Amino acid sequence: MAGQGVGASVLRKEDDRFLRGRGQYVADFRLSGAREVAFVRSSVAHGRIRNVYVPDEHKGAVFTAHNLSNVKPIRAATALSGFKHSSEPILAHDKVRYVSGP
Repeated sequence: MAGQGVGASVLRKEDDRFLRGRGQYVADFRLSGAREVAFVRSSVAHGRIRNVYVPDEHKGAVFTAHNLSNVKPIRAATALSGFKHSSEPILAHDKVRYVSGP
């Protein structure tokens, strides 16, 4: 295989520690006051959101798109010619268009 370019085997400085079980991931860090986060993924490839039920005991800890209505969408933009710009909401609202993995 070629020594450079697409498909080349590149030695990365972090490889050794991850291969030996000594690497750290973001989830490994524990900070005082930090909260855990989980996202509910769609079980259908294309559907409409009719309701989001949040049990009373979780109302202060669960956020839906309605709670984040003032947050601007993620915008994919570049100066590359021919690139189609797009915007995606922070969380799904009204419709879901992607299905999660198994």
